[in-house]
Amino acid sequence: MTISWSYSQKNFKKSDIYGKYKLELNLTDVVKSENDDLNLLEKIIVTSITNSIDRVSSEYVNITFDFKNNNSLLVSVKVEDEKEENEYIRWKTNNNKIYFDDSGNDHINVKMNNGEGYWVLENKNLVKYNDDGTKVNGISLIRI
Repeated sequence: MTISWSYSQKNFKKSDIYGKYKLELNLTDVVKSENDDLNLLEKIIVTSITNSIDRVSSEYVNITFDFKNNNSLLVSVKVEDEKEENEYIRWKTNNNKIYFDDSGNDHINVKMNNGEGYWVLENKNLVKYNDDGTKVNGISLIRI
């Protein structure tokens, strides 16, 4: 028996999405899922580099997404010792999937619209999926 992912998604109200989330990016997981054809030495090198980047990025960069009830989304980027930068984009829901639209803002490109996948609400957090329904490893939005 096969169950389609689209039928197993939990229904939610738009108000369930409202609020702040922190971008959790684990490059090690992203690279592991994308590079299955690497040899052992290449895997060791890539893993050590991405682990270092993960540690540094989590300490020095903070990216938050604040979902508003008017379908606007405030994206805030704070790099240590620099002024926080804020930009607004749009978001929408369709069939329990959340889509971002940055086409109206030339100052930001989150590459999450027009065939760039969607987000699904799972346990109060947002999890990234490709358009084909496969989960994107290493990228999620954690409710704060």
